[in-house]
Amino acid sequence: MQLLDPLRFQQMGRSQGARFGTVFVVDDDEAVRDMLRTLIEADGFKVQTWSTAEAFLADYDLPQDGCLVLDLDLPGMDGLELAEMLLARHARLPIILVSGRGDLLTSSRAKGINALVYLSKPFDNQLLIDCIRHAMA
Repeated sequence: MQLLDPLRFQQMGRSQGARFGTVFVVDDDEAVRDMLRTLIEADGFKVQTWSTAEAFLADYDLPQDGCLVLDLDLPGMDGLELAEMLLARHARLPIILVSGRGDLLTSSRAKGINALVYLSKPFDNQLLIDCIRHAMA
């Protein structure tokens, strides 16, 4: 899987109906987690959320179908460290990285962990949903 241009997802068709699989969300901001849960569940996906990478790792069993919406700026283990750990464990979980800091170094590291896409906050909600649909297809 390669890092894709977020604008490409705006060109994709949007399917309707029930969704299958779980979207795992790791973000330390409670308001963001709640907003993402509401947004993603409204599109028909099951959602599970965590506030830290460590809490996610304690609950996540390999292999498990779904995709991961992962904030980079987490307390303790950051999002890239979590993604690198999942890659080392051979997890085949598509990762959508989100961050308030959109620097070149972060984008370069995101390519190294096989992230599907890197979205800078604030991002377009429909774009995120389109990325999730693509990851879950």
